[in-house]
This record gives sequence, C-alpha cells and structure tokens, in this order.
Amino acid sequence: SALLNKFGLKENEYVTVVPSGLGMYKDFYTHNPSAYIENWVSVIKYLISEKALKIVLLPHVLRPERSCDKLAIEAILKKMENKYQKHILYINDDFFLPLKSRIILGNSKFTITGRMHPAVSTFKMGKPSISISYSVKYKGVLGEGLDCAELIVNPTYDLWINKEVYKMVIEKIEYITKNYNYLIEKIKQNVSYCEKEVLNMLNEVYSYLKGDENDKIS
Repeated sequence: SALLNKFGLKENEYVTVVPSGLGMYKDFYTHNPSAYIENWVSVIKYLISEKALKIVLLPHVLRPERSCDKLAIEAILKKMENKYQKHILYINDDFFLPLKSRIILGNSKFTITGRMHPAVSTFKMGKPSISISYSVKYKGVLGEGLDCAELIVNPTYDLWINKEVYKMVIEKIEYITKNYNYLIEKIKQNVSYCEKEVLNMLNEVYSYLKGDENDKIS
C-alpha cells in the first residue's frame, strides 16, 4: 500500500512493537522501570540480529502524558547502538490515524505489544500478536475470546529482573516462527467466529429494543 511505501516497509518483513508507557511507572509492571526497558531492548535486538526483521516502534496511547507510550519508546531508543538504529522505524506522529495504525500492524509479520488494542487490531487483520499482559482482560479477550492464550506473556513484578520477561517473549517468538501458517489459519477462523457472535448479540439487542424478532442487522 501507499502507507507501507511511504515508510519503506514490506509486508511480513517487519515486526511492530508497542511498548506501554505504563512501564515507566514504578510498581506498575515492575519495581524497576529500567528493567522494563532493558527487556524490550533485548527483544528488539534479538528480532534484528537473529530474525533479520525490521522493527516499527508504534506508540498507541499518547494521553495522559505521564503514561504516554513515547516515554518508553524513547527510553528504548537511547539504549540502542547505531548498528541497531538503522533497522528501527519510530512512527512519531501525534496525529497518526487508527486506520493507518491498523495497516501498519496488520502488515507486520507479527506484533509484540504491551497494550491490548494493538493486539486486537493485529488479530483482526489476520496476524499473530504477542501480548505482555498487565490485567485479566488479556485472558478474557485474547485468551478465551480468540483462543490465543499461548501468545500471552503474564509477567510478575520480579520476572522483569534478570531479563526473564525477555526470555518468555523469545519463547513466543520461536513458537510463532515454527507454527506461523497454523496460527494464521487459526486466527482467521477465530476472528470470523467472534464477528458472527458479536453480530448475533447485536441482533438480539436490536430485536428486543424494536420489539420485532424478525428484524436483523446486516
């Protein structure tokens, strides 16, 4: 697409990474925000050096400023040596529309995110997403709703120390690499099923409100 061409991207030749600005809060993800950044840095270096993939750093949440994803991204970039920097694209645009974000996410080989909505967008576009969870909503929406619990990382505070989360994410990356075609087909089927379920629920609500069970939303 024109958007990919604008950024010099090709489908399946890059990974979109969405670190959460919440990681910069002490005691949110971990007691040590610098450990949070170090895990992301190690993941990105692995993708570049071992998988030969380009990295797109895409902020998702920009407000409030204290939890803006750019805080985490810019801290990550400061830790990156020049040899890695040339393989990284940072989309630093406060007015980047959701549709454009979905195009970037959906043309990735896969995504890695600390925010749930980019994961949902990635799945909607038919691609795998590794989610670093911070609440039970990941289990409900992604694990149970989309039957992709195997792509969720559930770290405790202490696991960010000594790069244990990095190791957990690498396991997920290798799982995706070995099972890519299977996951693509599974995601396609599960998203289609969820869409039908949502449409059925909307029809039930619509029919109830209209008082006519024969009315349907198309």
